[in-house]
Amino acid sequence: MNVALERIIVRLMLPNPLRFAGTDCRPLVDECADKTLNTCSENAICIDTRESYKCQCKEGFLDQDELRNPGRICQKGLFC
Repeated sequence: MNVALERIIVRLMLPNPLRFAGTDCRPLVDECADKTLNTCSENAICIDTRESYKCQCKEGFLDQDELRNPGRICQKGLFC
């Protein structure tokens, strides 16, 4: 096989073979699998998403910053 044909075949096997602008192929990362990759409270559940992750306070805990940073500050709630 000639060198030019080999280069074409190798290029077509790449994640973005035609090098379209805006295409960014990255491996999926489970930020919830490693505590150092997320900022969830120890009293929150980490939910992995395709692009990132979300945090949600566990049952019985109140979210102290639900609108700006959900699941980062979870305190034991007093329920009546």
